[in-house]
Amino acid sequence: MDKSYIAIIGDLIDSKKTAHRAQLQENLIQSFYVINQKYAHIIVSKLTITLGDEFQVLIKPNEQLFQFIDDIQRLINHPIRFGIGYGNISTEINPEMSIGADGSAYWHARAAIEEVASNNYSGNLRQVFIGLGEKDTTINTILLLTDTLRSSWTRNQLDVFNGLLEEGIYQPVFNQNVLAKKLNLSASALSKRLNAGNIKIYLKAKENLINMIEEVDDVHS
Repeated sequence: MDKSYIAIIGDLIDSKKTAHRAQLQENLIQSFYVINQKYAHIIVSKLTITLGDEFQVLIKPNEQLFQFIDDIQRLINHPIRFGIGYGNISTEINPEMSIGADGSAYWHARAAIEEVASNNYSGNLRQVFIGLGEKDTTINTILLLTDTLRSSWTRNQLDVFNGLLEEGIYQPVFNQNVLAKKLNLSASALSKRLNAGNIKIYLKAKENLINMIEEVDDVHS
């Protein structure tokens, strides 16, 4: 049985219109270095810029999939759309550069990012998953709901979420007192931001998505 992978294609939305394009490109390079080091244990082929505004990466199916994607968005100060493809790779894989490999994982990722670009629900949808057949509809409905939830976050709520990512927290149950101290917030202020942004609901939904994907991947493995 062919080994399964997850290919991710990212596209910086309207990046050609930004006034600081060179700075954005430098931010990309620095961010990719950090991510490639931090997630080396799940990366099969490193984050690579491909078409100027696009990048791609190949990873193992794993429980950190959505944490990985959110960490990329945390580090890159520009809106990004993501196409996530589950499938095989039929060619040789270059672990240092995600260019040249081919297979259903990349075909599905390309179809997914085209779906985001053509039907983004008024800018709310930022990621689509393709590759698990009938499961895709459920997965993408939850992704639409979590993306819509995220799009409503205030700056303060996003800062709390990014603080969670910086601490390596990506589950709905964690020590709020410890996090509050890390973020220089009172316990009550942190609790208000978590509740107002429904951040724990977001994390619970992502946890359930991972469980759904891993259940199917275990069958395919």
